[in-house]
Amino acid sequence: MNSYEEKKQRRIDYYNEKAERFEQESTRLSQESSKMIGAIPIGQPLMPDHHSYRSDKNYRDRAWGKMGKSVEIGQKADYYRSCLLYTSPSPRDRTRSR
Repeated sequence: MNSYEEKKQRRIDYYNEKAERFEQESTRLSQESSKMIGAIPIGQPLMPDHHSYRSDKNYRDRAWGKMGKSVEIGQKADYYRSCLLYTSPSPRDRTRSR
């Protein structure tokens, strides 16, 4: 293996590791968000005049924030997977990385 191929292989490994790490983080955040949202009864409205309004609103905002962050991180994982298409050593590997 010459230095060019070694460098290319290191880049492929790097992109694979980054994509896997981002996918795991995205999945973790998505599950946490779903668990948080699942704790709220279906159809339960926010009650503005109730003493717990502020904490309930903050809880829901945190849950939706985690879901949004999960989507952003999932897009980063997709980006790194797409980088593999341009760094794969052969056309055969390009189809395998999708």
